[in-house]
Amino acid sequence: TRLLGVEIRGSHAKVDLSSAYRNLSGIDLTLADYSVVLTLTQLEGVETVMITVDGEMLAYRDHQRLTAEEVMPQP
Repeated sequence: TRLLGVEIRGSHAKVDLSSAYRNLSGIDLTLADYSVVLTLTQLEGVETVMITVDGEMLAYRDHQRLTAEEVMPQP
């Protein structure tokens, strides 16, 4: 997977990845999503992350903006 672009606007980051990302599934996709979201939300002010592939949203997601709390719930 290659990084095609990153755009940060306010508290929202949008990351565009190459088509190889679309081939991920199961635990591989979960770990990749978590890694991207947890990395970008380390940037000051970034609270949500949208992951696209070749500029397109991923249709299987029930929502597009992911947060660190979703991927790593606090006790």
